Amino acid sequence: MSLCAHRCRRFRCSPITKSSPRVRLRRRPSSRWRNEMQIHRVRGNDLKDALQRARRNFGEGALVISHERTSDGGVTVAVAQRPAQAGMQASTTSSGAEPAKQEVDITAYDEVRQRLAQTGFDAEWIESNLRRAAHAARHGEHPMDRFGVFIGSEFRIAHLPNTPGVTRLVAFIGNTGVGKTTGLVKLGARFVQAKRKVGMATLDSQRVGAVDQYRGYAEMLGAPMRALHADETLTTQTLGAHGKDVVLLDTKGCAESDAPQLKALHRTLYDQTAGAELDTFLVFSASASRSALREVTEAFSDLRLAGCVITKIDETRQPAAVLEHILELGLPVAFVSDGQDLGLNFRRATPELLADLVLLGRVE
Repeated sequence: MSLCAHRCRRFRCSPITKSSPRVRLRRRPSSRWRNEMQIHRVRGNDLKDALQRARRNFGEGALVISHERTSDGGVTVAVAQRPAQAGMQASTTSSGAEPAKQEVDITAYDEVRQRLAQTGFDAEWIESNLRRAAHAARHGEHPMDRFGVFIGSEFRIAHLPNTPGVTRLVAFIGNTGVGKTTGLVKLGARFVQAKRKVGMATLDSQRVGAVDQYRGYAEMLGAPMRALHADETLTTQTLGAHGKDVVLLDTKGCAESDAPQLKALHRTLYDQTAGAELDTFLVFSASASRSALREVTEAFSDLRLAGCVITKIDETRQPAAVLEHILELGLPVAFVSDGQDLGLNFRRATPELLADLVLLGRVE
């Protein structure tokens, strides 16, 4: 079954055709771009990915003027665009003539617009992204299918490396109550099922019942567990990492205490070549408000993040705030949690899954 047929059946939409010219990305700026430029930053998993995203977002007229590595291993490119080109579509000719500009027709995207509004997306965000999706539409491609492919490709996907001889120290951070502990346990269940040697540790040793709860989960998974005190230095030894493939580190949910300890651990691992690497994931609740998302992101902004995890998908049909926030940050998504079942309700993020979340407000 073709991708279009698959999505049309899923979204229950009727066939509508739409075409648009192909575009290419020019890499070298010229003197005519020295005035009235708008500078946009586009993040990608690597340089190739970032350039592809810049091409999709800004078309022929966009000029890449610089690129740099990000702390999470990706690449950010700076793209220059004149104000007059916003909302315009570029086309090319075989003779190499200057591309003609034309308005993008998005009247065929009314059903997509309605879906996005129901999911809670901002009206300005909707119009901007409908136009960007329409830029790259291919002949015969249904608007719902086109937007699903487009928006799925906008998300970066986080990957947890499996390096022989290296212990992964996986820490979930974020506000209290967003699902950090249960998310780690769900991830641990996946590792155990994959025959990986798992250890567990927690920094949340003072909250009533927290250690007992985590210890109960550890016993269920057959994994050793360590409770660390606030004044205890985090090392591979104190975390019990020796002989483990992965150690799952739960945190307090307090940036003032969690962030300094994790920063110190990262420095220790970097300086000592300890045979272990720290992967820190910021956990977002799908039901969180935009202001709450901004606050928690700012609170942990000093940490080097490997990506994020979206939880509590089952508690809302309007996850737009968290999805807009993640796209704005360019933060890779690792996992999505949509229920309490330890085995079934923890999914690896994919472009298709995130597209479903955008258009349906849930995962299929």
